[in-house]
Amino acid sequence: NDSAGLGGRTVVYSEDMFRELMAGGAAEERPPFRDAESRMILKESFGIEPVEDDWYSIIVEGRRTCFSELSADLKYALVLIDRSRAGYFLTAESMQEPVWNAVSKVAFDILVACTWEDIFWTSCKLPRAEYIIYGLPYGGGDGIHVRDIDHTDGFYTPLCPVKPGGDRGGTDIAKYLYIGRDGRYYTNALGGILRFFWRKHLDEMLDYIDKLEYPKKLKKIDDTYSLFEFGRMIEPTGSGGLVGYVCRDYLWELNLSKADFKAGRITAAEYRAARDMIREFWGYEDYLYYRDTFKVVNHMYQLPPKEMDWRKVPILSVRMNRDGSYVIGGGISFKYPWQEEILGEAIAMCSDDHDTFILYVNVDEIIDRPEDLDKTTWAVWVRQDSIELFDKWDGLRLFAAAVREALASGRCEIIDEFY
Repeated sequence: NDSAGLGGRTVVYSEDMFRELMAGGAAEERPPFRDAESRMILKESFGIEPVEDDWYSIIVEGRRTCFSELSADLKYALVLIDRSRAGYFLTAESMQEPVWNAVSKVAFDILVACTWEDIFWTSCKLPRAEYIIYGLPYGGGDGIHVRDIDHTDGFYTPLCPVKPGGDRGGTDIAKYLYIGRDGRYYTNALGGILRFFWRKHLDEMLDYIDKLEYPKKLKKIDDTYSLFEFGRMIEPTGSGGLVGYVCRDYLWELNLSKADFKAGRITAAEYRAARDMIREFWGYEDYLYYRDTFKVVNHMYQLPPKEMDWRKVPILSVRMNRDGSYVIGGGISFKYPWQEEILGEAIAMCSDDHDTFILYVNVDEIIDRPEDLDKTTWAVWVRQDSIELFDKWDGLRLFAAAVREALASGRCEIIDEFY
């Protein structure tokens, strides 16, 4: 690709290249991917070992399978090794951090070419360029250089300085970048920059959802509860739960006064006066609204576990505004999300101005590939006076439909964060 400024030595990646390498091994009468670098990538990233007496077989977690069953990022990594060895720049694809880490240990430069938008599809204070070239791990090219960053020698300045409180400004991507005194850009976290951005690859997300094999359901679930009824159903002991989370300010103050009255610290008259003041200033109208008006419509056969598997999980959202415009966005949950918090935060998004469809995906903070959608745990449709709960399968269908509707509207904004 001459636009890369590399004299045509850039190759556009496709999975056919991996299949060609497998077939090429047979033509040359040698088993494929037995070179030292490929073995190291397979071994160090996910502990995969080729089978010596079978050209196309590998052992993965004690199970024998074929090279063709490797994940997409490992296939890309093996092609990347082959093309880099031959001196070609291969267009960038997303790879998980363990694979990038293994690739970075290869003893020759790994050559990756990618468009500026592949890395900085959000706004960033860097000059535009047709291609950014990475040399792993020895630098090279005129783009961003990958190397260990010494924070103490004064040579490197963070592109996004640390704000008071310890947070960095700017986009997530820019947080990984440094400017050297030589005017060049450096990073020590290539995996953090070249990662899969689901908002940019919505077409891949939709294709994956379309190809899923959906199970047949015995019957349709369509049960409507008041918030209090649903709260008692998921927390039968009545120890706070969903109602306690949604109405926490009112109930907290009321329960404090009740405890003082029961302990004899205040009289009955003082308790009644405190209760009347709490009702006036601490959200009693909201309490009545959630008790008498707000509804929970459940379409799930079985509610997910009380807690997620990860410290934080990604959230995907489509907001449908009353004026016919849409916003596709996302974010990351609070720490260690549990059932009542997830539903309580969804309820807090109810609005007269818009509806919101939300997916909670049970992976570690970042969606690395479309296949992560298979870990969808909660799907919540937030409406004006209700929420609807869907399982993974219905949730993914509805999410795909909402995204397509938003994109077709001509009035859709795609943003980094929703929360």
